Order: sequence, then C-alpha cells, then structure tokens
Amino acid sequence: MTEALRPCPFCGEAAKEYLWKYHYGCSNESCGGYAANLTLDQWNRRAEPSPNPVQDKIGAEMEAWERGYAAAMQNVLIDGARRMMSGEAEPVQATCTWTRDEGFVVWATACANTFCIGDTPAEDDMRFCCYCGGLVEAINRTGGQR
Repeated sequence: MTEALRPCPFCGEAAKEYLWKYHYGCSNESCGGYAANLTLDQWNRRAEPSPNPVQDKIGAEMEAWERGYAAAMQNVLIDGARRMMSGEAEPVQATCTWTRDEGFVVWATACANTFCIGDTPAEDDMRFCCYCGGLVEAINRTGGQR
C-alpha cells in the first residue's frame, strides 16, 4: 500500500503528481510548492513542532492568573452586593467637590483622589466622580464655581 499524498505545507491545496512519475508538487500554480519536484517521502515530510517549555509555562501561568483574577473580581462584586443589600456598605456621596488652581490641569477630589483633564469636568461631560460616584461640583480656586 502506498503512502497517502499530504496537502501542500504552504497553501493547503492538494498535491499533484508530475508527468514523470513519483515526483510531486502543489496543484496551485501561484504557490511556492508548485515547482517542488519532490519524491513522495520528501513531499510528505514535515517538521514536527518542537516543544517550547518557556512558552508553555507562560501560557499556563497566564491561564492560572486569569482564572484567579476572574474569581477574585467575582468575589469582590458578590461581597459588595451583599454589603449593599444588608446596609453595611457606605452610602455614595451625594456630591464630590473637585478643585484646582486656575491654569492647572490637575483636579483634587473631595474623595482624596486626583484627576488630570485640560478642561473643566463639565466641558468634558463628566457629571459623576469616577472614584466615588458623587455628582461633580467643580471649583476653580481663583475663578469661582463652574
């Protein structure tokens, strides 16, 4: 029984036997394997992928990290929901005052964070504080309330 002819390793098309028997190449004329003119053993020979232990280890570590991160985030969300439903969670502030010195781009928030934008929060369509969820009240120290 003769060995089956494998598809082209370059394009995946079927192989063909040339007019002079026992020499093979790709049936796709635009493929680099078209003019291969190889024996059956040569045509069917493929390099097996070599194992890459470093890549395998990194991949396994990434999968473990992703599983752990997803589980941790799920626990955080579930814990937060339980605290809110039981009344233990801190209430969201009604407003969060953002202040800055005029001409600067760094805003100091009442919830003890900083935010860097070139305009005022209102000009950037920021109505709520991204840290505490309170309604933003922006104040320029020398320019008054905006």
